[in-house]
Amino acid sequence: MTLDLTDENLKKAYCASLACTGIGAAASDCDSVMPQLVKKVVPQNMQDDYPTRLLICATTVCSSTLYGWRVVQISPTIGDTTTFQQLFDEWLKTIVRPPLKPVN
Repeated sequence: MTLDLTDENLKKAYCASLACTGIGAAASDCDSVMPQLVKKVVPQNMQDDYPTRLLICATTVCSSTLYGWRVVQISPTIGDTTTFQQLFDEWLKTIVRPPLKPVN
């Protein structure tokens, strides 16, 4: 049994993905962290390798047995003004797909 692809479940998967990349507070208190991420810009020192790490983590989390979703392998584009909320809205929501339905 996998979780449906809803905004709430996608938010949980995103928090788990952020935690996987080293943002530990995202795993323990997602509801508190998400509002802070609306305006928080991805730090300059993370912009080079973070897109790859985030894609790897999102793929691992979203395709796990808990979620069972498919992930299009497109790394996010991160610039000097990119917020973590934008990564959720403009990247993660566009690359995650529901599982394929079995053909009967």
